[in-house]
Amino acid sequence: MLQKNAVSDVTTPEEPKDKRQKRLLRTEKEGQGRRQFLSWLLGGALADWSRLQWPGPASAAGWGLPWSTPAVQTAPSEGTCATCIGVVDDTLASCGSITNCVSSFDDRPPFFCAPWEYPASLPEAVRTLEQQIERLGGTVNEAQQKYVYATFVDEDGVIDDVEWLFSDSASDRIVQIHAASRAREQPDGGRNATRLEKIRAGLQWEQVPILRNRVRKFYFIESPWDTFGPEPPPGSYDYDNGFD
Repeated sequence: MLQKNAVSDVTTPEEPKDKRQKRLLRTEKEGQGRRQFLSWLLGGALADWSRLQWPGPASAAGWGLPWSTPAVQTAPSEGTCATCIGVVDDTLASCGSITNCVSSFDDRPPFFCAPWEYPASLPEAVRTLEQQIERLGGTVNEAQQKYVYATFVDEDGVIDDVEWLFSDSASDRIVQIHAASRAREQPDGGRNATRLEKIRAGLQWEQVPILRNRVRKFYFIESPWDTFGPEPPPGSYDYDNGFD
């Protein structure tokens, strides 16, 4: 006679109540410790990131990264030097050796800035220029009958000095320009030229066409290596005679 095999249930002994409570308590403490560690780690990272944020124009003179060096800025002087500010013999300064500079009185291609022509009377032109300067965040430091001097502070804290010299409205109504950055060793990426174009476009003034004998170094395109004439006449005359 066949008999059914009895299958007995395999049971594990029940864990003591006090031991189970200790285990649960230990697990809870470990979870709290991990959460506290992650919170501390995240808070420290956010604090470090806040210290790495870029400074505003009023609070810094350079980048906010801890390993960076603030830009060295040199305030312009007044006088007859090539980089001085102010009017000398009805002219403004050229750029000299300052690379981040543009001027209507510097004929070299990387530095030349075409003068403007204003359509209104001289007092009205000066007044509207001051308004446009302030509208773009600049500060008018000096405004005379035919001369305006302003400064702009860029996002990196670098100060740019900009000057305008007006001719008499009874003659040709021309505005000459000179703009240079005080951080002379730090390229401005064309910032001064771009800002001047924004000011001119806002005023709706025209640029004065300047006809120059430009000799392109690369034939079909303009480049900073181009030269301007006039070229000396052909011949064998020694122009350096007596000047060596």
